[in-house]
Amino acid sequence: MANPPTCRGASSFFGGLESPGEYGRSMMANRPATDYPLGSADDEHERLIRQAARLESCTQRFFRAAGIADGQRVLDIGSGVGDVAMLVARMVGPSGQVVGVERDSRSLARAKARVTEARLDNVISKRMWARSKATSSSMLL
Repeated sequence: MANPPTCRGASSFFGGLESPGEYGRSMMANRPATDYPLGSADDEHERLIRQAARLESCTQRFFRAAGIADGQRVLDIGSGVGDVAMLVARMVGPSGQVVGVERDSRSLARAKARVTEARLDNVISKRMWARSKATSSSMLL
């Protein structure tokens, strides 16, 4: 198998302000506890959208190397505000389909609005939970 594509600039990107490190800790200081450490407030959504935009070409190269292509059906688990689902929807084209699964209702609403605005008819976003039979604990499907 060929070596995975490299993405120049990704390491410096994560070392900068957009890194969740100190930025994330300061954001969490005044937020109610959630399962997602950085929360789901508008400013966190915006940070994730900026991050996805900066990493889009790298992400797309990884997905191409993984074999994602026109006409496929793809499941995006933990879809967040929809960046990966929308990128993959463009990759699989109108004959393909992406199902984005997210448990946070605010993130899901934002994803649905963004998909509508982008006029992507091949993305379905759903709010889902799963229960593990082995441990009987709730987890994201």
